Amino acid sequence: MVADDSYELVYPRCPRIGGIIHHLKGLSVLLVTAAIVAGAVVGLRALLVTEEVRFGDTADGSSAAEDLVLVAVGGELMVTGEREGPFILARQVTGPSFGLGGDDGRMFFEGQGESLSIKQFAYDGLEFFPKEGECSITPGQVNEAAGVAAVTIECPEIRDVRDKATIALSGIAGIPAGMVAEAAAEGGTVRVGRETWEIESALLDLDPQAIVTGSRYPLVMDDGTNALSFSHVDGELTLEEVLWEGSTAHLEPEECDVATEELMNLSPEVTLIEVTIDCPSVVVPGRPAVEISGTVTVQRFSPPS
Repeated sequence: MVADDSYELVYPRCPRIGGIIHHLKGLSVLLVTAAIVAGAVVGLRALLVTEEVRFGDTADGSSAAEDLVLVAVGGELMVTGEREGPFILARQVTGPSFGLGGDDGRMFFEGQGESLSIKQFAYDGLEFFPKEGECSITPGQVNEAAGVAAVTIECPEIRDVRDKATIALSGIAGIPAGMVAEAAAEGGTVRVGRETWEIESALLDLDPQAIVTGSRYPLVMDDGTNALSFSHVDGELTLEEVLWEGSTAHLEPEECDVATEELMNLSPEVTLIEVTIDCPSVVVPGRPAVEISGTVTVQRFSPPS
């Protein structure tokens, strides 16, 4: 049985396992390392239209991810073969990639869309690293409001790496929607005078514990050299600081208009938003007044309450 949230696998017989750290950036994979997708699971329940049902069970007794609209990540799989019983994925767990687990074990995923696969899983003391074709993940309904996608998981016959047992695994689970659904690309461009700053990615971190370089700037857009730093008060973003080739300008709220638009919930905690900036005239020390404008697609992380 596995009960804690730590997970480390070191097998001399399987050198491909050691040292694998998978960074989930931008939920092009999930997320979120990670991304994209942090915090505790709010609950484990599923909605079929208006009728509440448990995990992947449908009203007529079938199990079809395409018929379910899940409201939280997690699920319940069934194990048969040389080991039998439920495999409950009750919460998010730390590991080499996005993972779900419970008292009986845990499962880690990698990839996005058609490349989504099971990276590894543990169940009742057994360890598995599925090879191509041993397990399948079939996407079902995407609950855009909750940021959760239903998937059907099937491993018809798989043997653990220690050659202890062969099992079959099947069922439905909810995973972050960004791992299944196509999302807009992160980043964008900002015009500063005659220059164009290329912003590859940005994170609006609304975790109260988040601190950026000793100041409370929950959102920083940078191109590797220059940066725009924003505050977030009462749901509104304000551009407070411009760093331009070593010179810094502190702005007043009325100098810029900053508008946001929600695009997609990538997970229950992460939403993809579009941030539009319009500053008619900004003065950076040592430079003439310039216009700052642009649109950047940003991840907004809101920790669970």
